[in-house]
Amino acid sequence: MERTNRIAAQLQKIMGGNAKEYVLHVMEDFLDKYNKDIVYEQIVAVSKLQTSVYWYENEVLMIAGMEPEYDEVRGVIHLICEVVKWLEEVLCLAMVDAAEVEIMYKESQLPLQ
Repeated sequence: MERTNRIAAQLQKIMGGNAKEYVLHVMEDFLDKYNKDIVYEQIVAVSKLQTSVYWYENEVLMIAGMEPEYDEVRGVIHLICEVVKWLEEVLCLAMVDAAEVEIMYKESQLPLQ
């Protein structure tokens, strides 16, 4: 659990406390520079945490079973997966048509909005 808590703390440090605001900030950076690498780099950073937390999930399940600790790990996993999903959606849209992403963002039509 200690390692999972460290991953959760790292995620909070990356996000600044709010998942949607973090993804919207990444989106704004992308729209400012029209550089898809900005989004991709954030996906890589969060995905590393995702890989680690999956490993710890298995460890917690084997040691503690379906106890409250497991639910805590699942909560962290859910948040990480949601952030990765939103970032990947932004990247996919950006790869198709960056100008369309800007229009969708301004009209609040993105899935995370």
